[in-house]
Amino acid sequence: MAAWETMTEIKDCLPANTRKHFIDLRNIRLGVEIARYQERVTQLRAQIAARNQGRSGWQEMEEWKCKEEFLNSLATGYVQDAFETCRLYDIPLTQSICDCLVKAVEELLDVQYMHALQAQGQGLGDVRVPLSVRQQGNLPSRRIMPQIRVIIETARVEDLKRSTSPSLSAMFDEPPPPS
Repeated sequence: MAAWETMTEIKDCLPANTRKHFIDLRNIRLGVEIARYQERVTQLRAQIAARNQGRSGWQEMEEWKCKEEFLNSLATGYVQDAFETCRLYDIPLTQSICDCLVKAVEELLDVQYMHALQAQGQGLGDVRVPLSVRQQGNLPSRRIMPQIRVIIETARVEDLKRSTSPSLSAMFDEPPPPS
C-alpha cells in the first residue's frame, strides 16, 4: 500500500450505524491483547535476565515472535468482533463485506509491520524487527492470512446456510448415508 492511499479499516466494512459497537469491541480487545503481549515480553526478558545473558539475536527473534502473535491475535480477533457486530444487528455476511474484511486485515498487517520498522528506525520500538524478518519483507505477518480467509469464508457460508431455505441449505450439507 502506497503512502498516499487510504487504508481500509475493518470498521469501514460494516454499516455506519453499527460501527460504534464494533469500535467498542475492538477497543476492549485491544486492551486485553496489549496487556497479554506486554506480560509475555516482560516474562521473556525476565527469564533472560535471570540467566544473566545479554541481548542476543535469539532474544530479538523471540520478542518479534511475541509481537507477531500479538498482531495475529488482534487481526483474527477484530474479524470475530466484526462477525459479532453483524450477528447483533442481523447483518448478513455478504461477499462484499467478507472481501472488505480480507482487504482490511491485509492492510492492517502491512501497516503494523511498517510501523514496527519505522519505530525501530527512530529508536522507539518496543521490540526490534530481526534482520531475517526484514529481509523477508512482510511475509511472516502474512502467514496468518490463509487462516483469516478460511475463518471469513466459513462464517460467510454458515451465515448463508442459516438465512436460506432448507433446500439451499441442503446443497452445502453432505447427503445422509444410505440406509
